[in-house]
Amino acid sequence: ARRLEAQLDDQMIAYRKLVSMKSDGSENDIETDIERSLKQLQQVNSQMQTWVSSGGSEVLSHTLTRHMEILQDLTQVPINPSYTK
Repeated sequence: ARRLEAQLDDQMIAYRKLVSMKSDGSENDIETDIERSLKQLQQVNSQMQTWVSSGGSEVLSHTLTRHMEILQDLTQVPINPSYTK
């Protein structure tokens, strides 16, 4: 989970740089990579949830909660700069 979170952070930084330079469309590749990484992180969190639910320790439960919060934060960041709330 930590590796994926760091990877997502790097991808978001690269994406923001491309968008700010008004790129030629190569940001679509990074968008795809970000979406794929978000799905992988969701799968890892789901697997950890299953493991914690079957008797994992309280420490791991807190760790899982933190990873789920990070995923939630990452999924609330708009990937497309034209996104408006």
